[in-house]
Formats: sequence, structure tokens, C-alpha cells
Amino acid sequence: IDVKINNKFSTRYINPPQSIEIGEKYLKYKNAEKLANDIIIDKKSRYFVIIDGSFFFGDFIEALIVKNNWFCKKIVISTLSMNQNNVDSLANLLNGNYVESLDLIVSDFFFAHERSVLIPYIYQCLDKGDKFQLAAAGTHCKLCIIETDCGKKIVIHGSANLRTSSNIEQFM
Repeated sequence: IDVKINNKFSTRYINPPQSIEIGEKYLKYKNAEKLANDIIIDKKSRYFVIIDGSFFFGDFIEALIVKNNWFCKKIVISTLSMNQNNVDSLANLLNGNYVESLDLIVSDFFFAHERSVLIPYIYQCLDKGDKFQLAAAGTHCKLCIIETDCGKKIVIHGSANLRTSSNIEQFM
């Protein structure tokens, strides 16, 4: 049997371009501020955001609260992982008297790997004035719940951990 092979076709499969690694020195708070300035929280507002990794996601939470000068009765954050910058950002909110109560839930994987370095730093910076609670759980949730003294209840959830990565992330 004579088999004819047609090799004059294009494939629908492509090799995607290599993702560009963004160095930590290029992650700027001003990029988080710019996004926070573009978002106006009012009754029933919804925003769907794609972020490019040019800032720490945790910086956005700080920038949004500071920009609106909210006093937060309660903030609950669940994240798979975080970094020292995130701890410093949360400390800014506590020390700046923006937050009455902060609950932080981290993954047990993160807790186990950061038990000797970042976990003590978290307690050192955040556990002041009986305003802070830390929990570790088998979680992959990434969310932030904010209740302000002016009656706003804000939920932010998506793919982004508090720290950033070189990935495109989304949140609502």
C-alpha cells in the first residue's frame, strides 16, 4: 500500500514564550497604589483584576486601606504563603492604627517551612496589643476580608498569594 503523507499543514500547538522573571527590586509599592487609586469601593461595586506581578499583592491591601483612610474593625487574610515585606506591610497597618483586629491564616506547608525564620518574625512584628491571631491550616485559599468602621464589608479573593510571583494573577 502506498501511503501519502501531507506535511504541508500548520499545527495548532505552539511553544509559549518564556515568562519574564521580575526581580524583587522592581516590585514597587507605587504600582499597588496606582491600582488602589483606580478602584472605588461603593455599595455593590465589583472589580475583576488581572495583575502582572509588578507589586506584592499584600501591598495592594495596604494601599487600598491607606488610600481610603479606613479604620478596619477586622481583617482576615488567608494565604498559601507570604514574605517579610508582607509582614512589614501588615505591621504598617497595625502601627498606623488602621486595624483593630487582624487574623492571619497561612498554609501548614508554609508554617512548617518558615517555623524558624518568618513565623517568629510575624509574631515579633504583629503580635502587639492583643490585636493579632495566627492560624495554620491545610489551606490553599487566598482571600482577604475587611470590615470597616464605616460599614463597608469587602472580600478580595483570587489566585494571588500575599507575596508575588512571576505569574499573571487574578482577583476579584
